[in-house]
Amino acid sequence: MLDTAIILAGGQGTRLRPAVQHIPKVMIEVRGQPLLSYVIRDFERQGIKRIVISIGYKADKIVEHFDKQKHGFPSELIYSIEDKPLGTGGAIKLAARQLRSQSDILVANGDTIYQFDINEMYRIHKESNAFVTVGLTTVDDIRAFGAVEVHGNIIKRFTEKPKLSVPTPGIINAGLYIISERALHKLPAEEAFSFERDFLEKVISTEKVCWHKIQGFYTVNNIEQYFDMLKKLPQQKQ
Repeated sequence: MLDTAIILAGGQGTRLRPAVQHIPKVMIEVRGQPLLSYVIRDFERQGIKRIVISIGYKADKIVEHFDKQKHGFPSELIYSIEDKPLGTGGAIKLAARQLRSQSDILVANGDTIYQFDINEMYRIHKESNAFVTVGLTTVDDIRAFGAVEVHGNIIKRFTEKPKLSVPTPGIINAGLYIISERALHKLPAEEAFSFERDFLEKVISTEKVCWHKIQGFYTVNNIEQYFDMLKKLPQQKQ
């Protein structure tokens, strides 16, 4: 059973201002609580017992809030603090160092609420002996996301934010990963790098990168998506 997760929560949320003018992006309020709380509680309900929260911008705001609320979260919460922006890959590598052992790890964005079954995704990951398993979903317009091409259960190609003139439906990378222990040991030597561009896109030609379809997700890359989340988020996600 997968019991460890890294949540990437270092974003500034410049496209969400003024809603997050003085707080990190993941602390934006959703029905009376920070968005990050939803992500943590959902993971806990599905058996995650240890969570490393990767933070940078206004990290003190996150630490202060969750230190006060620790009694309400049964999982072990650990902070990985960036002194400077490291990109998604650098943030994952730094956060993994906070763990006592580096087994398979779930990695997710802290600004996104996912609809998926962790245990089912992990079952597929283990049965496939995958290097990395990526959560994929379908959207009505792929232009703001990373499009993905698959063959069977294998990912064959990533295309970051395709340049299309009209809204185009398709499969996208939802920013949700199960990273095997052997993949963690093969991350680039650089301190700062993109997990997607500098690692994942390069290893798909030599390693088995699988995928798991998730039901959907609610993210807040901009103010329009934030209001869409407030409107559509199921009540049981509180």
